[in-house]
Amino acid sequence: MLVRIAWMVGMFAGPVLPQSTAAELLEPGAIRQLQVDLRAVLPWDPDKARAVEPRVIATFEAATGANPELAARLATSWGNVLSRGRPRDALPWFERAVATAESAKLSALVGSAALRWASLCTELSDYGAALPLCDRAEAAFGALGDEGIRGLIGADMCRSNALLNLGHWNRALAAADRAARVVRELHAETGRDGAGIAQVAGTRGIVLSRMGRYAEALQAYETAREYFEGSADERALASLEGNVANVYSALGRLDEAAAGLERAARYYRASGDVALLARALNNLGFVHSKAHRPGEALAVLAEAEVLCRELGDEYRLARSLVTRSRVLEERGELAAAMTACETARAIFERGNCNYDLGILGIAETRLLRAMDQPERALAAADGAERQLELTGEPGDLALVDIERGNLHLRLGRPRPALAAWAAAAERVRTAIASVRGIGADASRTFREVHGNLPASAVNAFHGLEDPTAGELEQCHAVVQTLYGVGAIDVLDAGDPARSAPTPALRDEIDAALSEVRRADVALEDRRTGSLAATTTAELLAGRDAERAARDRLLQATRALDRLLERDRIARAQRFARPELATAADVRDALPPDVALVEFVVSDLSLHALVATAESTDVVEFADPGGIADRATRLAELLASDRSASARELRDLGRALLDPIDNVLPKRTRTLLIAPRGALCRIPFELLLTGEPTTEDRREWPYLIAERDVGYVPSGTALVTLRRLAPVKRPVHGRAFVALGHPAARGRLPELPRSATEVLGIASAFATTAAERAQLDAAAAAITDGREPASELNGEQFAVYLRERAAEATLRLDTVRSAGILHLACHAQVDTAAPRLSRLVLTPAAGDSGDDGYLYLRELQDLDLSCDLLVLSSCASNVGPLSRVDGMIGLTQAGFAAGADAVMSTLWAIPDREAGTFVQSFYRELRAADSSRLAALGKAKRGAIAAGAAGRVWSAFVLWDAAVTP
Repeated sequence: MLVRIAWMVGMFAGPVLPQSTAAELLEPGAIRQLQVDLRAVLPWDPDKARAVEPRVIATFEAATGANPELAARLATSWGNVLSRGRPRDALPWFERAVATAESAKLSALVGSAALRWASLCTELSDYGAALPLCDRAEAAFGALGDEGIRGLIGADMCRSNALLNLGHWNRALAAADRAARVVRELHAETGRDGAGIAQVAGTRGIVLSRMGRYAEALQAYETAREYFEGSADERALASLEGNVANVYSALGRLDEAAAGLERAARYYRASGDVALLARALNNLGFVHSKAHRPGEALAVLAEAEVLCRELGDEYRLARSLVTRSRVLEERGELAAAMTACETARAIFERGNCNYDLGILGIAETRLLRAMDQPERALAAADGAERQLELTGEPGDLALVDIERGNLHLRLGRPRPALAAWAAAAERVRTAIASVRGIGADASRTFREVHGNLPASAVNAFHGLEDPTAGELEQCHAVVQTLYGVGAIDVLDAGDPARSAPTPALRDEIDAALSEVRRADVALEDRRTGSLAATTTAELLAGRDAERAARDRLLQATRALDRLLERDRIARAQRFARPELATAADVRDALPPDVALVEFVVSDLSLHALVATAESTDVVEFADPGGIADRATRLAELLASDRSASARELRDLGRALLDPIDNVLPKRTRTLLIAPRGALCRIPFELLLTGEPTTEDRREWPYLIAERDVGYVPSGTALVTLRRLAPVKRPVHGRAFVALGHPAARGRLPELPRSATEVLGIASAFATTAAERAQLDAAAAAITDGREPASELNGEQFAVYLRERAAEATLRLDTVRSAGILHLACHAQVDTAAPRLSRLVLTPAAGDSGDDGYLYLRELQDLDLSCDLLVLSSCASNVGPLSRVDGMIGLTQAGFAAGADAVMSTLWAIPDREAGTFVQSFYRELRAADSSRLAALGKAKRGAIAAGAAGRVWSAFVLWDAAVTP
């Protein structure tokens, strides 16, 4: 429920009554009478509101020129009244109040009206409109100095509510924490504002509950309860009951949720607050529907709908009808359910409620499918998608794609069904990876509502004629992304190279899948990441509560292993369907002085699986949310061309490195990090392992000073690449091949320094004086502003510049089979749609279709056999974050293309400094005794000794899962 903020802004209580002339309307006695009449409207009385409304309008018009302060107060007060029963009619009144107060430079009134306007926008789900209004309110209250403190608190609380509903959870919590800190300071100074502490605690509880941090949310609500019970504020207690009920509902404790809402309803009924009673009954009906108590749900919803009609509150009436349709659908009364949806649709369309229309469209799609009207259902799904695209909610759009896939399958169209489900998988990956994640509640919804989807996807795949590898990949995306379970192995039964499984085998597969899903839910999503299906469950199962889930998961995995005798993974598909590695597999793959640290992230926890050749341990980190926030701040700081302080680097090092160091053998020389979430964006080697004793950064105890650091996608990737090493296709190209200085043709800035960079590196691979001479001549041409030769060849190197720095060049066998492939060009990363991320090369002339953009999928399909792929581009190691896959971007595509290692960058670096560092890395790499990680470590330690900025040398990260002793 929306947090009440009137106590902070001291708003005007009521307005006026109309007479014949402006003077009579503005006479003090008339103003006092109007105030009395406005108070009589509350709790909301629609008849009294209609009676007083003409007088309010006339008085506002009279006061606008004569007394703008009165006009602004009147508009705010009438907006407050209307918000209780006709909320959408209140919006223009708050807008008039803000405009009138701004014209008269009345900051306090601007702030209070803008804040109420923002709060109402939030209540009506128009969160995008609420945020700029919070900013306007904050600016107005800020101009008042100390007098505006309470208004600033209110602005932060409202901002927190809007950010929360937009999915920006960490920012929402930060705003609530800021409000809590300020109100505590006020309380300490004055001994008052206990109500403020309680209200802010309630806001924090709402944010924490939506983040899935239910224990903390209940603790925050308890703080609020202590004050409200002490003050005997029954209305606030009733509001609090509604918020606590939301937590209990999310936890599945539906009886407790219903009891709390019933207590709130009793208070609102006794106090005559009909508007809030209707809201509480609406929520109670939803809880009853969720608990599968249709009789109770329909009775409560009927009362709520009567109240909404009396109030004229069409919006809440429509919300109640949507819940009613769900209950009727469950009872099999499909026609009645559709009638309820149609009535709700008419209301939402009148109010331009795009988000609600989209959610309603999903319900209509499901209903029409149940009514065996698949074509109408597809049309409803298309309409829902159009509405939800306006709000940009990927999690809800994924639900539309899932329903669309179900419909196509019913119509006997397996290919469109697979495509729709794969689109849903991509949307879910985007939602989880971005700040607008789908959250714990939505994640559970996917599992509860679509529990049979993996088996349906497999069946759809089996129904294809001549299935392609791309369609197999779509199946993998459905199972792996929407569920994150180890059951991806089941799709091997649908390999185009194999025969379709028998019905008996398919039933056994489905049974194993169900067991895996149940175990996955029981583990509360702790088992994310590629290594997790057996290993993390095994290692976290020391807790009694998880032991049974661990056993079921292991049994299901063994059942799948028995069903599916796997061949060796083909090189081109090495990550399309990887075997899940066990702890023993990882230990066998690690050299004696190397340790793997794979992070496992869930909504509630952060663990690290630390594996060496001798042992495997699990480290649990305190304050996972705080670590993620600090990592995000560090990444943003470094990406903005600023240096991090010793305190920032040590604080994060203390939180992340110290617990790991406690379980590492002393002889560990190399750390392989498999990061997840926000940790993908930070360079671990920059973190400090101890307190610096000097201001000289060259003497700071960076992690890289003690150990070499590399990165891997997962423990499974490490095991897979090590197993593939003996069968790797022999390199028959040159040792070093580079593309640089592409002819961008005006789309992006030219990169002449990229040519200088690759020429300088190539000179280290030149074997004769003639080869060095041609490289020097090309470098001189660039310095003089002339065009260099587009292709330069030596026995051990090849450099392609300008027109030859094109996609077609990358497809040459001698280029794809080079030992090192170095790409010096622009990178454009699309975090919303990672498949649109690309490297910018020279476009081909004519109509060849070669546009010069090497998209993520095209990079992945190159079929390389290089030891090292270097993406020497700004921020080439950037992409949306996933709890399952870490980061989705160009680096991971390089691995899928066949590279044993990929070096990329975390942010933009000046060309000259970047070129200097890269060349020092290659010098170390050419040394006879240097592995890739050792060479990079030496180059970084050399850069530190030379005084190079930490954000320069730490930007280069090496993903090397094929590390050798």
